[in-house]
Amino acid sequence: MGIAKSQSGGGSDHYLGTYETLGDLQTAHPTATIGDYAFVEALPSEDLTVYFWDGANWDDSFVPGDF
Repeated sequence: MGIAKSQSGGGSDHYLGTYETLGDLQTAHPTATIGDYAFVEALPSEDLTVYFWDGANWDDSFVPGDF
């Protein structure tokens, strides 16, 4: 419920943590700063999905160069 699996690392002030679900990320950070990002990994065996805050929503289709 909005609890980050991890908030250390990432190497950036924009890194907000790793969450189990997109809903957890949205609960923890309903808004953010453009360029903020977080990882969502439901299970350790699944690939990470990177979500970026686009100014209005968490979006997984952006790449860092878009900012």
